[in-house]
Amino acid sequence: QQLLHVRAGKGTKRRVIPITAKVTAALEEYYLQERCNSTSQKVKDTAAFILNNIGNRMRGDGFIKLLKQITEQAALQKEITLHHLRHSIATHLLQGGMSMEYVRDFLGHSFLETTQIYAKPKVEQLKLL
Repeated sequence: QQLLHVRAGKGTKRRVIPITAKVTAALEEYYLQERCNSTSQKVKDTAAFILNNIGNRMRGDGFIKLLKQITEQAALQKEITLHHLRHSIATHLLQGGMSMEYVRDFLGHSFLETTQIYAKPKVEQLKLL
């Protein structure tokens, strides 16, 4: 169904995230090439999907460090954070036609006003609100 289920995201909220076929393939490749090929002694958290280099569950700071490495390799002048990515996906979803309510649910917000801080709608979409 091309949905990613996160059982306990930030604030222990459950999330269902739509993903593309390309992302699905990349996750499958990670699982088959990296995750399954880790030595069983190295995998300390068998319930975790993404592991760090010592076999523990990947946490926020690990993702931050990885994103920093990627942006440095890409020689980006502007610092990009996970929070920037959150703003970007919210804006892309909204500008792609997803309703503000669905974007709110996607981000796991309780209030529409919080989502409006993240997502930058097109002028035409503002007229519809």
